[in-house]
Amino acid sequence: MCGGRYCNGGWVFVNDIKSLIPKDKFDVSTVDALMQLSEEDAQPILPQLLLCIADINWPVANKMLPVLVRFQNSLVPHIEAALAPEAQDDVLKYWIIEALL
Repeated sequence: MCGGRYCNGGWVFVNDIKSLIPKDKFDVSTVDALMQLSEEDAQPILPQLLLCIADINWPVANKMLPVLVRFQNSLVPHIEAALAPEAQDDVLKYWIIEALL
């Protein structure tokens, strides 16, 4: 690996990977670049990407679903943690079950 990927008209380097995390519930600007990442490159930001579907009514949520499906194998431990009985975010649990699984 050369340390970067050409995404969405520019290079995204692994050390810049956190810049692809949506800034808020309206930020869909990085979805195309996220779809270009390898599963290995996406690993560090998967927990934050999963939080993008905390409310499916957010603009970013529906755009993020295909990204999450693309990285489904690596998301399993994060989904398990979010669905654990001790996890407190019942709305996130609902949307993981309803929209992602």
